[in-house]
Amino acid sequence: MNKNHLRRKICLISEGSEQELLSLENRIFELQGDSGALAAYSLQQDEAEEKKERPYQVHEGVAIIEMKGPLVARTTWMSRFMGAMSYEDLRAQFVEAVMDEEVQSILIDADTPGGQVNGLGELSGLLDKIKGIKPIDTYVAGGLLSAGYWVGVTARKIYASETAFVGSIGVVITHASYEKAYEGEGIKITKIKSGEKKQVGSSEKDLSAEDKAYLQAQVDDLFGLFKKHVLAHRAQVNPDTFDGSEFVADKALAMGLVDRVMTFDDVLAHIVTQRESNGGSTIMKKGFTAEQVAAAAASGAKLEDLELAGGGADPDAEALAAKEKAEADAKVAADAEAKAKADAEAAAAAAGTEAPPAKAEGETVSAYLESQLAKSADKIADLTVENKELKAKQARTEEVLPKLKTIVSEAINRMHVALGMTRTDMAAMDEGALIKQYEATCEQFSKTFKTGGLTAGADMPDTEKNKAKITNIDEARCKSVGL
Repeated sequence: MNKNHLRRKICLISEGSEQELLSLENRIFELQGDSGALAAYSLQQDEAEEKKERPYQVHEGVAIIEMKGPLVARTTWMSRFMGAMSYEDLRAQFVEAVMDEEVQSILIDADTPGGQVNGLGELSGLLDKIKGIKPIDTYVAGGLLSAGYWVGVTARKIYASETAFVGSIGVVITHASYEKAYEGEGIKITKIKSGEKKQVGSSEKDLSAEDKAYLQAQVDDLFGLFKKHVLAHRAQVNPDTFDGSEFVADKALAMGLVDRVMTFDDVLAHIVTQRESNGGSTIMKKGFTAEQVAAAAASGAKLEDLELAGGGADPDAEALAAKEKAEADAKVAADAEAKAKADAEAAAAAAGTEAPPAKAEGETVSAYLESQLAKSADKIADLTVENKELKAKQARTEEVLPKLKTIVSEAINRMHVALGMTRTDMAAMDEGALIKQYEATCEQFSKTFKTGGLTAGADMPDTEKNKAKITNIDEARCKSVGL
């Protein structure tokens, strides 16, 4: 009996494409023992090695990284031979693009129905790090669906062809039961398990109601992560997109899933023009340079574990981010106003009355932006006052510091005199060195002059102790040096 080798896998993939992924997994399984396929793949790899080509194309400083076909977690020679795209291969290409001095920015050329869950978090985490070094954009000509959207949404902008489909945000578990088929062949399977939940979803039996509930909970948990990931990168996405629907480009734009509908060539030209208008170079955060990233990657470091240093945020990037946030917030406010207006009209129609006039959409957005501007002005005023207070405190400290240094220097010299040492000019010492000198002198002074006598004479004979007693003349001398 020819059974599917793909048992229970949790996938982020569009409707109808799970069978494509299933067939791919089965074919890879079959190829494991195919020496002819291995030889053909080896020849293909040798030819690629001889050419020593990049794994991506570069157009006027833009690295074009393809993300096409079903997405799988790991790279094997079988998956590559079958044309599958793995998260491991994508990670390697992005790291190479960061190290490539010719590359100024990265464009993901996507056409994928989605794929497996494993590996998605690592790849998206890497992209969040990389886009702080070199900008990343996403273009979709065919489909940017499910797991593909999980990856694509991490980009700065998402562009789509007018015939593209975007969305399918959701999680699916496909279960196939062969219980009846086994029974028809006279096969009875018995499993001894350590717990009731062990191997829930096995294809060897039908799902019980409890099994379905258990798997549904897993799907719900992963969907919660998916939704959180999308909203973290695109807060303007319409909540209605989270029902798993796929949207053609114009509708996807209206739903907040993409930023612009353009052709591939226009997108490339737009990215290059945008870069040139920004001074002809990539906006890079201060911190790790491309050379440092290259060295870290060559040493086996995981790029997503590297923390990009802050400091010196680019003002153009901040202005762009502020503008995008203002636009997104304005859209949310406008949507809320429109919904409130529709609810009021519906309630009025139900009650047979006329709804009160609502403010125009432009007025709502304008009022919102004015309130945000007022808040920003208040914040700037508070920071200005705080800055003045800090400067005044610093001025007072700078005024008092020389006097304190003089007092400490005099105390040190007094102890030096008492210890039989000469006075020292310490005016050139900085504060740290002066404090260390003071602590060292105090320690030496305490060892020499203990409480109860001028010298440490606890172990001296009585005749010597009598000589060590303090006389009036000794007291006068001590007072003269400030002891």
